[in-house]
Amino acid sequence: MINRLHFNIIANSHEHVTELLRSAARSGFKEDMFTVFWNDIDDIYEPYSKINEILESSKNEFEILCHQDVRFLADFGCTELLDMLDLLPRNVSVIGIAGVTLDNRWYCCVQDETIWPEGDVSFSELKMGVTHVDECFICFSTKSKTFASRSLSGFHCYGTDVSLNALSLGHQTALIPFSLKHLSTGNFGEDFHRSLEEFSNGWSKRAVGYTQRDGYCVIAPSGWCRRFLRRKKVQSFLTRLWKKSIVFYPNIFVSDRLERLKLK
Repeated sequence: MINRLHFNIIANSHEHVTELLRSAARSGFKEDMFTVFWNDIDDIYEPYSKINEILESSKNEFEILCHQDVRFLADFGCTELLDMLDLLPRNVSVIGIAGVTLDNRWYCCVQDETIWPEGDVSFSELKMGVTHVDECFICFSTKSKTFASRSLSGFHCYGTDVSLNALSLGHQTALIPFSLKHLSTGNFGEDFHRSLEEFSNGWSKRAVGYTQRDGYCVIAPSGWCRRFLRRKKVQSFLTRLWKKSIVFYPNIFVSDRLERLKLK
């Protein structure tokens, strides 16, 4: 059956999925909107390849990848989510409910146990130009041909990867004020650090240019490209060339996540 919304969950806990679906039903989501990919025996599925597989075969308007330990809230149901998505510009391809924007500001509509150093990061209006969406809830517009990097794999950093790939294609990325509860603050163990290193190595060879109405942003994750673009003469030349001020984003969100987050 074709739906406007379709949810995809990579799961290993039947208890979590049962509770997620119960909360979804209470918020007006139908059972046929959800597909579960089970990793309860082995890690058969991982997000990077699964995102591409889903987007390449989807007939739905929006595909959502979410964690098994999210819970929907009474005031934020199917109707509210569709209303928010309908307000988005046509060229928005990646949508989140928590993340960081091009000006390096954090925004979050997720209810969890995270203590944010910046203080209150909640928001009630649409935020555009997002370099990272939190992986607990990522929505894709299937009209745009966005993708996850095929050279990467694993369970971390894919929220940044799909956001940067969307920007590199000239698409928009956005955060919507749709709130839900997340029972985890993230897994920052050995697997996270290994994935982060692979991600940084992969993106160190790439740079993304993103034009805004009020300036130009260059994202250069690491390596020679970032060092080159940080030179004052280079930035001065680009400013004259584009006749606009440069918004320079020197660090990818995940690179300093551990330092910026204080977890209970």
